[in-house]
Amino acid sequence: MILIAWLAYIAVALIVAANTFLEGEERQITWGFARIVGLMLSLVWPAVFLTVVGYVLLNRAYQLGNEIRPGIKKAP
Repeated sequence: MILIAWLAYIAVALIVAANTFLEGEERQITWGFARIVGLMLSLVWPAVFLTVVGYVLLNRAYQLGNEIRPGIKKAP
């Protein structure tokens, strides 16, 4: 299951990086710092997105769990 998730992540990241690369080629942008950083960030943003979504889902599950069992106090 984790292998499938990694393959999906890599596929999305490569599609986004390829799109970013092709946009730079189409506009004939030189290979400067901004273009290299842009390509690197296009490979990283899916991880940031998944981290935020995971945090939100876990936080919501934690809050719902405390609403179901009101006698349990939250940790400080």
